[in-house]
Amino acid sequence: MEPIIREIINYMLIYVILIGIVVFVLNFLSKGYLFTLLRVRASRGKLILARIKSPTGFYFSTGTYGKGWFSVKTRSKETQRLEIDADTFSKFVFFSHGVAEVFTNEKLDIMVSKDLEVDMFVNQDPASNDILYQRIQNTPKKQSKNEKAVIVLIVLLVILVGFLVARVLGIEKTLTTLQTISGVVQ
Repeated sequence: MEPIIREIINYMLIYVILIGIVVFVLNFLSKGYLFTLLRVRASRGKLILARIKSPTGFYFSTGTYGKGWFSVKTRSKETQRLEIDADTFSKFVFFSHGVAEVFTNEKLDIMVSKDLEVDMFVNQDPASNDILYQRIQNTPKKQSKNEKAVIVLIVLLVILVGFLVARVLGIEKTLTTLQTISGVVQ
């Protein structure tokens, strides 16, 4: 019985390796489209497939849109951001293969709309956009009075519970027990 199981496992390994090779070859031939598409599909709408035009041709990456900012990580691992409102951005998003897709270039200053019209965003400086984005992300969140009161009550409750535990267990007895457990000799 064991040689039969070993042959079945060998066949399964051979087929898995062949399927893996075929998938990697397809991904290579599609210039990374396959794995990027699967990653965008797996995000269930959180990511956007970005088809980016570079000087050497097209490549695919993932982008996100949130809080009025569209950001894409380019091939050089730099994150490019574009400040754009939702109505204008929806003009550039179209759906292909079940995912949202955007055509743009590496600097995010040119985008192609659904009607295949090219729109240029002038006065877009990537460095100032990045600084503005970082300032927006790092602004402190304002706490309401209720949140502050809850935090103060929790701290007071922890202190009160500590005092009650110390009172009930007897602080000297607890300290001597801890000293004997730790092996500290006086």
